[in-house]
Amino acid sequence: MTDHPDASDEFPEITKPEGIVGEEARSASPNNDVSQESVDVVPRQRRPRPALLREGPGLRESLGWVLGFFALQLVFGIFFLVLYLASLFLTNPELFQAVADSEELKDKLAGESQTFVMAAAQASLIVCCLAMTRIRWGKSWTTSLRFNGFRPIHILAVAALIMPTQVLSQAVYEQANYYWQMLAGELPALSVLDKFNIVESAPDLIKNSPLAISILIFAIAPALNEEIIFRGVVGNGLMNRYGVVFSMLVASTLFAIVHMHPVHAAAVFGLGAVIHWTYITTRTIWAPILLHFLNNGFALFSTLYLGAGDSHDDASISPLLTACSLVTVGVLCLFFWKSRRYLVNEEGEKVPVNEEWKTQPADLAKFEVRQDKPSVPVSLITLCITLVTLYLIFKDTAS
Repeated sequence: MTDHPDASDEFPEITKPEGIVGEEARSASPNNDVSQESVDVVPRQRRPRPALLREGPGLRESLGWVLGFFALQLVFGIFFLVLYLASLFLTNPELFQAVADSEELKDKLAGESQTFVMAAAQASLIVCCLAMTRIRWGKSWTTSLRFNGFRPIHILAVAALIMPTQVLSQAVYEQANYYWQMLAGELPALSVLDKFNIVESAPDLIKNSPLAISILIFAIAPALNEEIIFRGVVGNGLMNRYGVVFSMLVASTLFAIVHMHPVHAAAVFGLGAVIHWTYITTRTIWAPILLHFLNNGFALFSTLYLGAGDSHDDASISPLLTACSLVTVGVLCLFFWKSRRYLVNEEGEKVPVNEEWKTQPADLAKFEVRQDKPSVPVSLITLCITLVTLYLIFKDTAS
């Protein structure tokens, strides 16, 4: 999809003779018509592509992107499952009867096929998401999504967010799961949703899959696919149309919904808001991608080497650790704001954050991108609070 210029093909516009309007124009001609000699033909500029289209998705289109994201995962999953089984049984026809007679072999085949199907589907989804984004935004899609450089100070701040956000997500998950189990006890039909809780099913899949495949399925693909869709496309469009606060709430809600299980959705809503905040303040899509990748990567590491997923305690996160993590995330978000990138117009004035995201790629040359420098006290306070919280987290993990 290419951008149409603001002024391109010209169409004639017929205007009335100067000084003659309405009935006077008709009476001025012997045939009660404006004479051919008195008609001026002036060029009329072709209307550009609608501004709202350039600004990205609105609410209805955002819902369409979410549904499309779901549908693509389902289609790719079915396609690669059929492909895997067909290739397996066509090359080894005797295997079909062996699988039918052996529950153990059936379970083994199910595990192997799940790994292949998920890896192939996620890899295909990456390509599809990039292609759809290119089509939606046109030739300036990398500029629109802010594939900009990454400040080293923001890389460190993103890394500092990993542990506190993990603690908060786990604390919310535990509390939400407690009430969910109570509700499911009263309404047993709700327990069918537990089959879609990837938090509970992922540990076994991770431990039984090659490390590279697990990294692709649980770290690389979600970071790229979900951040390009929910921050680069949906979040970007909603910021252009409705402002920062509304876009953060809606994009984070949609981000939570795609995780399907209500408990998991509750746990990642706050994470989605923090990820969105890094996108706003750094003005680069690489910040959300990195934060999402490191968050999932640490969860993967914890499952493989720290025994995460083996224990199902109802209250493993202490209130003190939760409070410290919440304060740390808040301080780091403040640090991002104090060190944020922003636009400056031709008059040297800072563009309001709600307005700077409405700037079209073709107009960015009119603005200068600057970056704030946090004060020494803000930097020291952020560093101290982060180090204290990290110490408490590691101490709690070791015990």
